[in-house]
Amino acid sequence: MELEKKIRNSIASLFDENINEAMSDASTKDMFNDPFFGGLAIHACLSSTYKSLSESDELAVLCGLANLDYDEILEEELQNAQNRYLEPLTR
Repeated sequence: MELEKKIRNSIASLFDENINEAMSDASTKDMFNDPFFGGLAIHACLSSTYKSLSESDELAVLCGLANLDYDEILEEELQNAQNRYLEPLTR
């Protein structure tokens, strides 16, 4: 279980880093203040990160060695990131 927690934390951290990087980029910074365009930008960042992670074999192999379902973990962490970043835009 400790390994699963570390993997989840690593995945969550990658989602967070990519969102924060996009939000601090001067060319896209204003976009995040608009609920519609901000939501699109966040969705694009999360999708791009998800695609990169799903194509990476490193964490998948590590999960396989520990008998963990990488695809399930990745999906759950994507959902968690969507909840963190997209839900506040709907309030």
